Amino acid sequence: MKASNFFLGVVFLLPKNVWAIHPASPDAIQQIKDQLDAANLVQNGPFLDKQGNDISIRRIMEVINWQKQHNPDPTYMAEQERHLKDRTRDRDLARSKAIHLTLVAYGVVPEYDGGKPKMPIGTMIDPDFAGKQAAWIAIAGENADRTYINSKGELKKIKKAENKKHEEPDGVTSSDGVTIIFPQFFERKDAHGNHPSPAALASILMHEQRHFVQFTTPGQADKMTWNEREKSAHDADMGEQFAPTNPLGMASDEFERLKNNEFLAQQYYNEQVHNEWWKKKFGIVDLGDPSESLPHTDEELAAIRRKSEALDNQIQLEALERNPPVPLPPMDLRPVVRASVGINLGVLTDLVCRNPEALTPQEMSVWLSGFPDGTFMTMDGPQDCIKDLYNELIGFNANWQEGQKLDYAWLVNEAQRLKQQYAPRAPAPLPPSPNPGPDDDRRPSRPNDPVYNHCIDPGHTCLH
Repeated sequence: MKASNFFLGVVFLLPKNVWAIHPASPDAIQQIKDQLDAANLVQNGPFLDKQGNDISIRRIMEVINWQKQHNPDPTYMAEQERHLKDRTRDRDLARSKAIHLTLVAYGVVPEYDGGKPKMPIGTMIDPDFAGKQAAWIAIAGENADRTYINSKGELKKIKKAENKKHEEPDGVTSSDGVTIIFPQFFERKDAHGNHPSPAALASILMHEQRHFVQFTTPGQADKMTWNEREKSAHDADMGEQFAPTNPLGMASDEFERLKNNEFLAQQYYNEQVHNEWWKKKFGIVDLGDPSESLPHTDEELAAIRRKSEALDNQIQLEALERNPPVPLPPMDLRPVVRASVGINLGVLTDLVCRNPEALTPQEMSVWLSGFPDGTFMTMDGPQDCIKDLYNELIGFNANWQEGQKLDYAWLVNEAQRLKQQYAPRAPAPLPPSPNPGPDDDRRPSRPNDPVYNHCIDPGHTCLH
């Protein structure tokens, strides 16, 4: 877990990566920055639709808050809440893509299969997962309250993550192997107004990976206190990514600032471990059940894994587009993505729903590899183009008859129809402020400016 004011995360030193971390290439850094910039645009705006209306998260929140104070229309409010969820998904998708690119670009984990991060796998120690193997998963998401039913059938309420100083952390790793990096890490600015660099993102991911190692190592997950786990991770941070050689290649001012924060965190947890050692010696210290130790539900885990796998497949396909193999016959320009039909259909529907006109027959063929195979697995979540089209295709997959053919024109037309059906309605304009301030014109409408006319998905069709 990383804290907000300084980087956080035991008396045992964790081993360094067997592969060396290194600075990212300029091209890789630019790809990561493109995703982070796209996410910030969705968050703060102006993020304009085709009519020039700002549909950013910040703008939707302004409208929702204004409506709450002025006799809100329940139907309109429900619609805006749905749009808020959609934009949040777009933002987190771009940030999750930046995370996956960062893991490989800086050598946090090895690369395999055309650009995918090869995530470590371990045997979980948590009582609810003991003996099960799980791969580390790292994504972006919200820090929110949730509930969980453990293996004993007990309902546990999990409060939003916070550290021992009651500060909201930058990220958290659960004992089921899932790391979530929270919005506040991405949205923080330094004294010069700069957001964290890709190298800083690599650093927090290294910290959280150390917690995954702890949760899969006997004698650590089940024996260490929360303070001991944080102390161990910070000791390792100082010895690796904040070594004097600056192995991640951070800008000098960022490196010195984050290294100083890491030193303060290390000293804080040294003191905490020292203060509790005698309690642990006599068995009166509670190992605790902090938010980072509580796992997700089976449904949450399945959804997180599907998103992570689909994201890896998308990164692989884009890497092939940037560096195509030696030309072969048209159907073989890109190798078939090795994944289940259900996952491939999820990626296909995501691509065609976000930009129906951009999908080529060749791309459709790539993502229909193995289709049909007779399986049936519906997609959960809010009603939208992606879910509806996916469920149509998975229905075809389960009930396919000999001689049938999935028509490219039908797929594109159906995506256009569903996309129009679920097109967001722009928030109603707010009444003019009685006391206009200097920021009232900060969201210009520029329908003819291509710089501002980004598509709804900031992570795929607009920015590569």
